Amino acid sequence: MVSLKKLSKSKLKTSELDCFLNQIRLALAPLLNQDHPTRPTLLVAYSGGLDSTVLLHALYQLQSAIDDIAYTEFKFNLKAMHVHHGLSPNADDWADYCEQFCIKRAIPFEKNQVNIQQDSGLGIEATAREARYQALNAAKADFICLAHHQDDQAETLLLQLARGAGVKGLASMATIDLKRRLLRPLLGMPKSALMQYAQVHQLQWIEDESNADTRYDRNFIRHTLLPTFDQRYASIRKTLARSATHIAEANTLLDELAVIDATSTLNQQHQTVNIEQLKRLSLARQRNLIRFWLTSNGLSLPNTALLHQILQQLTTAKLDALVKIKVTEE
Repeated sequence: MVSLKKLSKSKLKTSELDCFLNQIRLALAPLLNQDHPTRPTLLVAYSGGLDSTVLLHALYQLQSAIDDIAYTEFKFNLKAMHVHHGLSPNADDWADYCEQFCIKRAIPFEKNQVNIQQDSGLGIEATAREARYQALNAAKADFICLAHHQDDQAETLLLQLARGAGVKGLASMATIDLKRRLLRPLLGMPKSALMQYAQVHQLQWIEDESNADTRYDRNFIRHTLLPTFDQRYASIRKTLARSATHIAEANTLLDELAVIDATSTLNQQHQTVNIEQLKRLSLARQRNLIRFWLTSNGLSLPNTALLHQILQQLTTAKLDALVKIKVTEE
């Protein structure tokens, strides 16, 4: 059974609707205004919830408007994918609903059913997210569009703070992530703007019952922490999202510093470290460079204790010593 939600119609001004679509266009412009031999294909990760429904509908509206006015330098193909996790008894109905939404608008649709290993040790949230990204990354598309918005950015920052994340983790999400082909056109908008858009267009969406379960960390932040903050700080979600942007800029600077240090400390293929050169750097720059070195080789970022162990062994080892440290699970 599909549990749908629909709000009473709102009388939002045409200018406000145009502004909403224009913000999406501006978010996409740096990529879509580039020269492409063919129209780039945007794949929307479509769960059927409010956020992805608004994103898919807005891109559909934008695509239609662009085609009408022959805005040739900004045209794109649009399609949607629904990742079927099978975690809810309503999952089959959700997939059917998403397919019908796309058929009605002639949007190419793909359903991808994944198997979630509930005993993976990562937790249901993380395991489902990893399976979802794997399915999306395997799709034939130039860019994958995700419906994260400003409120999601604020939640992510608080979640990473609770986990004791470093600068890279606290930088949270980016509007454009070229390395992973990810686009988040709604990241600068509050959820209230999405609600208004859905009201104006009388959109229906799926209500996932698990979103109310505060046993999950993100739901606890969304339903308990942020409403408490709202009572004291009226613009806390916008402020937290802005802080994430500042941290992202700081992370970019750290990456640029690591590249400078790598020229004298790492070999050209980033496979080996010159220990004597590493010792000449400050401790903070040593840590920054080791993180850069590991990620350059496709390894996960180490926690603080492991990073300390890596540096201690590297900087105190004898010249003929063989240093071996396990940094990922086999």
